[in-house]
Amino acid sequence: MSNQVGEYFGSPADVELTRRAELLWSLLKNDARFGFFGRLIFLNDPGEQDAAVVAALAKTAGSGGAQFCRAEIADNFCHALTQQGLNASRYEQMWGTDGAIEASRQILQSVELPEDLTFIRLTGDTSPELVAGVGALSMTYGVMPVGGQALRGKSVRGVCLAAVDRGGEVISTASAHICNHATSRFATDAFWGKLATKEDRRGQRIGLWLGAKAIEIMVEDFGATGFFTGVKAENASSMKLCQRLGVLRSDYTIVASIDPTALGAASFTR
Repeated sequence: MSNQVGEYFGSPADVELTRRAELLWSLLKNDARFGFFGRLIFLNDPGEQDAAVVAALAKTAGSGGAQFCRAEIADNFCHALTQQGLNASRYEQMWGTDGAIEASRQILQSVELPEDLTFIRLTGDTSPELVAGVGALSMTYGVMPVGGQALRGKSVRGVCLAAVDRGGEVISTASAHICNHATSRFATDAFWGKLATKEDRRGQRIGLWLGAKAIEIMVEDFGATGFFTGVKAENASSMKLCQRLGVLRSDYTIVASIDPTALGAASFTR
């Protein structure tokens, strides 16, 4: 059974991973090399030798990663991390810019949420029960949520959206956050996705609508111009959903690393 501490979610190891990353980010947030969306600290655009930096992040906070990591160095990068006794996972970095914005606008014009669902944007006023519902849904389907302050858009600039049925149950969720420093060349790119939908409601285009709505809000409210996420190469359904939203496979990868000695079986995402 998962254990919630305040507005953190998951096992004690998962909670520790998130809280330690938040604390380390308070020290690194003014360094334009790094990004943070509320869960892991990422090194941007690394060279192969920078695996040592990511290893230092993981050994300090229990987790760390690299984004905008060139695909041709990703396997060696992961190998260097495992040589340090760390778990390393490679994700294909899906990325969209103008095409994603246009695709999202078209989807929002042509697709509607089912009549029994209500769209909610989490804020500081959202009930703790609804925030917990988002966290629980995410974990059920293999997506570890960020802490409640990030879900509410308070500690990280961005949005978390939910589709809720008439009984108040969270049916689907999507998020996007501006995660990089204002002087970074990726300053207006948002880490997007974290999509999860109840299995018995899939096929109703709920996640598609929420994903498009998250892109629209990020453009209008935060000036986002690009949207990226990490997907396992074998995860065909997530790849397809990203492609429908104009978030396409790029020449980059995302590498996530966890220190198993500090955090046991904690995980990042599917």
